[in-house]
Amino acid sequence: MTVAGTTLTNVQGGHVSAEFGLRRAEELVTLYSAEPVPDLPRTCALIKVNAASRPDATPDEIYAWARGDWRAGAIRDVPDLPVFVFADDIVRAVHRAESWDHTRDDRGRPIPKLWRYTGAPDAELEAKYVGKSLREVKARRPSGRWRQHGWHPYISSTHSSELTPAVDTRTRYLGCLLGGAAGDALGAPVEFMSRTQILSAFGPDGIRQFEPAFGGTGTVTDDTQMTLFTAEGLLRSWVRGCLKGVTSEVGVTAHAYLRWLQTQGEESPRDLMIDGDPGWLVAHPELHHRREPGNTCLSALREMSHLGQSARNDSKGCGGVMRVAPAGLFTATLGDGYPESSSVRAFELGDGLAALTHGHPTGRLTAGVFAAVICSLVHGVGLREAVDAATAVLIEQSDHEETLGAITAALALADSGAPHAEAIARIGQGWVAEEALAIAIYAALVSDSLEQGVVIAVNHDGDSDSTGAIAGSLLGAQYGVNAIPAAWLEQLELRDVITEVATDLLDFTHWDLDGRDGGTIWRKYPGF
Repeated sequence: MTVAGTTLTNVQGGHVSAEFGLRRAEELVTLYSAEPVPDLPRTCALIKVNAASRPDATPDEIYAWARGDWRAGAIRDVPDLPVFVFADDIVRAVHRAESWDHTRDDRGRPIPKLWRYTGAPDAELEAKYVGKSLREVKARRPSGRWRQHGWHPYISSTHSSELTPAVDTRTRYLGCLLGGAAGDALGAPVEFMSRTQILSAFGPDGIRQFEPAFGGTGTVTDDTQMTLFTAEGLLRSWVRGCLKGVTSEVGVTAHAYLRWLQTQGEESPRDLMIDGDPGWLVAHPELHHRREPGNTCLSALREMSHLGQSARNDSKGCGGVMRVAPAGLFTATLGDGYPESSSVRAFELGDGLAALTHGHPTGRLTAGVFAAVICSLVHGVGLREAVDAATAVLIEQSDHEETLGAITAALALADSGAPHAEAIARIGQGWVAEEALAIAIYAALVSDSLEQGVVIAVNHDGDSDSTGAIAGSLLGAQYGVNAIPAAWLEQLELRDVITEVATDLLDFTHWDLDGRDGGTIWRKYPGF
């Protein structure tokens, strides 16, 4: 079919899914033959809402999807700001933003810098602009395309999969840790397989459901084990600080890592009281299995002469970054709803925890970025904006270039429309920290669901369980636990333990340690 000299097909670039990937003939005519928009008013906002392209989308639905939450900044001061809502480069609606209100967290508190607008359709502007094409406007942008996520001056975008009811904080915490474990379990059977081998074994779509690994189905690896011990160490550091008056988050978590070392059948360089007053976590027998632990983590912990000692190696393997999602959750709770300050602290904590085992700057800086992104996501910040905020902290650090380069490449590839396998191959295999983080960020950005993102993250040549774990944590923090396929949750090893740890990471500041909770919490998370 040809319209205006252009051959039309039923294949769409950009957002493609079972719901959006096919187009009716009349929709294709609209997409390819629409007239260019007249000059846009100055000042205005453009908001990309993919779902607005649905033929059955009502004006009320489009308004609800477009309202926010946005990092609107000074643009809020423009009286009756025109807001152009578009999809597939076609204007679908035009509103006048009459007022702005803070986004509020699940406790009703305002979240700084996140806003929702209240307004109404502008009939005059809609008559002039709706149905017109923004392609020429897009072509004048330096990149020649719209970015997929985040608020930018006059241009913003929200992915269609984000057009869901607000996700409460508790659901995000659960989603982060359970999503990470699910990604770990999906990738575990194929960790040492090439993409060609994966497709040969599981079909042209690769591995999409849990398969046997380590004598079970849904079993997790050292990635999830160490993530749990990271969380335990941070919670024990909080208990110690409250009851002893002095603590060290990195030092107490180092102690937790040495307990993990013992679960791997290794001798710890320090007395851990594992047989006397070990705490709750190490008592779970499922953790006492050796699941392909990283050599760098093992050797660094064997050589740790004092708690909190940084590793004396030059490793940048992904074993530092894959375990620090709890650092983002822990600091998000301490930040009490304010992502700007707590994400900086999350970066510092993630960096410090990774440095216990990985001495190369990239090995720890990637962990700082990951923790900061998680911290922002559970506050309700969009993924692209969370990555931007974390990289703003990153570039202030020495030796940041390698990490920044990998993240920048991932963002560009996410916008490029390249086939997923090709894009990931260009990033790397994920055995080193910057590649693992970049693959996970890429997979999270280009996916329409947690399931799709994790599947993309594991079906490649390389460290599939770690890239799956990081991607699952990012997507779980963004979309919440309800986005995890039920079949995955049902089979997931340590599901109840992970759920309890995630809940504790959200609730620990409310523990009555000087009163009725003190003894119980000390037995669960003794402060050493």
